[in-house]
Amino acid sequence: MRRVLVWVLCASWVSACAGPARDPEVSALVERTLSGLVYVKGGSFWMGDYLHDWQGSGVVHNGYWSVDPDNKHPHKVTLDGYHMQAREVTFGEYDVFTRATGRPLLDGDAIDHPFLKYRRPRKPATPDWHGARAYCRWLGEVTGLPFDLPTEAQWEYAARSRGYWVGFATDTGRVELDRNFARYERWGHEVGKYPPNPLGLYDMSGNVKEWVLDWYAADYYERSPERNPRGPEAGTKKVMRGGSYWESPGGSTVYGRRAVKPTRTVYGNGFRCVVNVSEPLPGARVPDLEAIDAYLRPREHLPNPPLERIHGP
Repeated sequence: MRRVLVWVLCASWVSACAGPARDPEVSALVERTLSGLVYVKGGSFWMGDYLHDWQGSGVVHNGYWSVDPDNKHPHKVTLDGYHMQAREVTFGEYDVFTRATGRPLLDGDAIDHPFLKYRRPRKPATPDWHGARAYCRWLGEVTGLPFDLPTEAQWEYAARSRGYWVGFATDTGRVELDRNFARYERWGHEVGKYPPNPLGLYDMSGNVKEWVLDWYAADYYERSPERNPRGPEAGTKKVMRGGSYWESPGGSTVYGRRAVKPTRTVYGNGFRCVVNVSEPLPGARVPDLEAIDAYLRPREHLPNPPLERIHGP
């Protein structure tokens, strides 16, 4: 009960939290972060890529959403509720973290690097996995809330608006170039430029790939536990989800996964954080699940052969 009270105090009044939140710049970041959370109600879904009628024509034109060989084992996953940042963490936000903690400025040693001119305050920050997780955990220290990187299952469940059979995390579940998805972009775009998915999350298809918590294993989908999976206990690479700005739409489906060394840092790799609190926090956006269901069900690309529907509000 005491911990829950601390969470509520931190969510509603940042100055009640001890530590770095007393810095006005940090306080502003925390308030903006907490007000930008989307509550993701827990539930069950089939995780993984699947055969579907990709033309929606009712005839046999079956295919997968992605070319990845390691995600073709749909498996039931059940998640507790959590909160996710609606937008990817930006350079401007990450810079507050590095100043507050005395860390080197991200890309600060590349003043003459040609990429640096594309480093803008509202573009996605591109740390390695360690830097991304350190940012989320630091938010946890500042607020008293259990911030962390999302697990791979949390990421996919949210990108699919709680597990609907869609291919992309756009407002329609499909790609409509220039309206809800960018054409080829050499350097990406500012966060939130295109409409969010029905749950209210931006850029989970396109812009940058996103770090998740899990270690990578090619066969993990075949042995994943059902309840709140967190990936293998150890490994040499971490999982990235989503797609970057230099990939075609086909590389930005909600099913593709990449195995990347956790020390790798390139433009095109970003992240967002989650808060592992199962009930809505004060100020968080709580989506209208009935409206989402009414909107997305007619737009789903259902599996072929069919799988039992287990998603529900």
